[in-house]
Amino acid sequence: MLLLDPDTAAILDANPAACRYYNFSREHLLTLKITDINPLPAKEISGQLKSAKVGERGHFFFKHKLANGTLRDVEVYAGPVVLSEGTRIFSIIHDITDRLSMETALRDKEERYRTLAEASTSGIWQIDSTGHTVYMNHAMCQMLEISGIADVSGQTFHDFFPQASLEKMKVEHAKRAQGIMSSYEVELIGRKGKRLNVIVGGAPLIDATGKLQGLIGTFTDVTQHKELEGALRESERRFAYALAATSDGVWEWNYVTGKTYYTARWYEMLGYKDQEFSMDFETWKGLCQPDDFEMAVPTIQKVLAEQQDGYEVEFRMRHKQGHWVWILGRGNVVERNPDGSPLLLAGTNTDITERKLASERIRNTSARLQALLSTIPDLIWLKDVEGRYLACNKMFERYVGAREKDIVGKTDYDFWDQELADSTRAQDARAIAVGGSITNEEWIRFADTGKDALLETIKTPMFDSDGTLIGVLGIGRDITARKETEAELRRKSEEIERFTYTVSHDLRSPLVTIQSFAGFARQDALAEDKENFERDLRTIERAGQKMDSLLQELLEFTRIGRKDNIPVECVLSDIVQEATQLVAGRLAQRKVKIAMEDLPWRVSGDRSRLVALFQNLIDNAAKFMGTQEFPIIEIGSEIQDQGRVFFVRDNGMGIDPKYLDRLFRIFEKLDPAAEGIGMGLAIAQKIVEVHRGRIYAHSEGQGRGTTIFLSLPITGP
Repeated sequence: MLLLDPDTAAILDANPAACRYYNFSREHLLTLKITDINPLPAKEISGQLKSAKVGERGHFFFKHKLANGTLRDVEVYAGPVVLSEGTRIFSIIHDITDRLSMETALRDKEERYRTLAEASTSGIWQIDSTGHTVYMNHAMCQMLEISGIADVSGQTFHDFFPQASLEKMKVEHAKRAQGIMSSYEVELIGRKGKRLNVIVGGAPLIDATGKLQGLIGTFTDVTQHKELEGALRESERRFAYALAATSDGVWEWNYVTGKTYYTARWYEMLGYKDQEFSMDFETWKGLCQPDDFEMAVPTIQKVLAEQQDGYEVEFRMRHKQGHWVWILGRGNVVERNPDGSPLLLAGTNTDITERKLASERIRNTSARLQALLSTIPDLIWLKDVEGRYLACNKMFERYVGAREKDIVGKTDYDFWDQELADSTRAQDARAIAVGGSITNEEWIRFADTGKDALLETIKTPMFDSDGTLIGVLGIGRDITARKETEAELRRKSEEIERFTYTVSHDLRSPLVTIQSFAGFARQDALAEDKENFERDLRTIERAGQKMDSLLQELLEFTRIGRKDNIPVECVLSDIVQEATQLVAGRLAQRKVKIAMEDLPWRVSGDRSRLVALFQNLIDNAAKFMGTQEFPIIEIGSEIQDQGRVFFVRDNGMGIDPKYLDRLFRIFEKLDPAAEGIGMGLAIAQKIVEVHRGRIYAHSEGQGRGTTIFLSLPITGP
């Protein structure tokens, strides 16, 4: 919407939709004149403004220039508005570029005039110079209460209008002869006496010699609109909204009370009489196509929550006769409560069924392109019934390692070995035989990257509009990540199961001890056996301490990944040195030597957790040195297939390889006599996984030492 000064052509105001459309800020837009946007000569624009100012004309078609210089076709509804500053022009602009392009595309395929005329809800009437009927569309016949043009044989144009209407039409025809084009309202009388108020527009038909051959006019039934005018006058706001929505269906919804208002045009689009039923949100939901409703609601909710200014969505609604009507819905919150919550919503519904049908006709002539564009970014290809490629998309080019122009016309046998080509052709044949989609999973390797991927492939026979088989459409979706996720979920489920079993088993052990020795203590107390009583209490105390340790370690284990510090960049050498200092007592006690390489890499993560990681690994290595005469722990890095990994290697007791998979389980102690409760490496593994890394162990066997390998997110050298 633009508010214009008709004398200077200056833009005085613009709504948010206009700013978004022209891609100017409101401040910049208000520095412009309409002549900066409309490329017509200034003199011609000035004349149009004056015409709109005096109400001679309110409907225009122009080209408007956007901020990037692009010219767009627009339809403008304009009218005078009297303000305290003077008369201004209130303009509503609709972008019709796409519509015009579509009409051009369809012009060569359809008998445009008659199709549009018969589909129009407005009456169209053509007469010759004597006033006799040459043509009238179905809507005009309905207005005149006749079945067809034959019913008006012998009658003239004048037989269906009262004298007052004929006089007004005569005046308007004289204006048109002077080049003054405007619409006007008259009364029409049907064959059976029904009176209608109609808006008349039209033009003379002049031959090449300048002789008048007749007239063609349009008649829009505004009878219901006239009946509604009294109700609309009760609210200036409603009148403004109806004006803004022009001929569209207008609605208003009080979000607090639930009270709604819908115009007759809104009902008419769906084949109902005005106010034939009451409307609320649930009724609207019931009329909407379910998938379209699910798509539209989130957009509307964003407007309600002030996450966006206004919405524009397309959806289908059920007509009274059962078919779907395509609707372009626009709306916004026009009034809010003091706390910002929505109070009043208003908007318009536009019937875009004809536009959608036209688009569908265009798409039907390019079914192959439609199929490709609708499924990107999956692998997409189309073969004819002989197995020759007709088209493919970029992802399929990557798979084959060739451009589409080099793929089209060839078969599977030109790209793959006999066995694979035979398999794909058999799948194509099965899809054709079934007459519908078939699905299978297969591993492929992309030619451009060498990457392997698991595809879920859907093959569907394609038919043209006559039902003739075109070929087979293939769509391949990469489900590698999904399958990996499923495998990870299974692993986590197994881990949880082991965790539950281990916790219940290890926690029950000290509880059994406490319960048993509590009974012994009771017996010894009754027997006044002080020595055994004291022994019982010490056993209960040790069991309680063990349970406390188990619970503390479990608590620490469950906190990892849930209660961590903000990630920071740390130099790995600093982390290892700090961890080494924390276990210096054990290292000195066991006389363990630390041999650490320079580790200049920076890693990103929770510093305290990373220190705890290496503290556990170094402490664990020192703990299981056994009787090694020259114990040493090496800390360094090396390059493996998956990239750089770090290691903590000892020359201690070593582990039988068959037990390596148990090493990182909670409460797992390969040596029951060893100190601790078996949580150190389980905690280490969880810290590494939280940092999106991997940890694993290697040992040649008992007495040959153990190496713990781990990867961490390196952010720099």
